[in-house]
Amino acid sequence: MVKKPEPKRKNTSKGKIKPHEGDELALMLKGKKPLARFALEHKRPKSIAATEAAFRPYVERGILLRFQFKGDEFDRIYYCRPSEEWRVKVLELVDRVLELGVHDFTIYDLHRLDGTLLGYDKTDIEHFVATWRRHHPDD
Repeated sequence: MVKKPEPKRKNTSKGKIKPHEGDELALMLKGKKPLARFALEHKRPKSIAATEAAFRPYVERGILLRFQFKGDEFDRIYYCRPSEEWRVKVLELVDRVLELGVHDFTIYDLHRLDGTLLGYDKTDIEHFVATWRRHHPDD
């Protein structure tokens, strides 16, 4: 009797780093990602031109919303579905609190908050946090 090989199982417990990178628009249009954030570097103003061009038609039709917040070295560009703009507000509120230096967040809290608001899976967030800890043991 020939024994059939067992089917390979996907290792879903490990998680991924940047699992949405490059797929933000497609995931948002499918309703699988509530928010995307990009950095527009002042020294490289065309650095996200292709991304902006891809999102623009959906913003113009009201399918997605766009927000831009000025920074010293770069601007933060957010895209979200209507009714998800609260996520942008929370991230900007956290940025303001961090700038003031009045908070009790650990770097791990901040990574978890960021990942959650950007729509990452908890497994991916925890994998990122564990990887961060390994590479930044003094944080």
